[in-house]
Amino acid sequence: MPHNQDPPSSDWPPLSSAYQDQYGLIDPDVYAAADKLWSAAKIHLRRAQVDLEDGKTLMFRAVAQVTDMMRKRAEPIENLGGYLWVTFHRLMLEEVKKKGLHSKLDTEYAARFVPATRRSEDEIINIIQVKEIRERADEWLRQVLDLYLMGHTFEEIAGFTGERANGIRARFSRQMRKLAKEVRGEKE
Repeated sequence: MPHNQDPPSSDWPPLSSAYQDQYGLIDPDVYAAADKLWSAAKIHLRRAQVDLEDGKTLMFRAVAQVTDMMRKRAEPIENLGGYLWVTFHRLMLEEVKKKGLHSKLDTEYAARFVPATRRSEDEIINIIQVKEIRERADEWLRQVLDLYLMGHTFEEIAGFTGERANGIRARFSRQMRKLAKEVRGEKE
């Protein structure tokens, strides 16, 4: 969840009681938390080049998922805003990956008609290593790596995950060194 929380946004419609939409039941408390997060979410959507209307749909999906989780859990969610933010951000990353796949396919199609350009050997090796590290990484490391590669700082990532930035930085570095060493060791 972002550090600077803005007041409720004016483009987020008010809600007074629970209702059912196409994504599921919408709880007013979760909806209100989404309202508080919407200003920060718009910034992240723009950075990730996700259309704001698509982003609003992602937020509604996140609200429905968190509402559903609240109904299934025996104990209440302590940090509703943080829980909602992580759910929204996961959905946004999935959307970015999906759009990236479409973009990759479009690029591959267009590349058939354009003369090939040469990449340096080091650049190709780095791309392969990042891909292999992602495949071997646990869910936590994949999420942090994706956010980091999108240009987020460790402080911003800490806001999303609710962890301390220094702890994330240390764990990330340790796991990345370990996986990079494994990948390099297999290549030699």
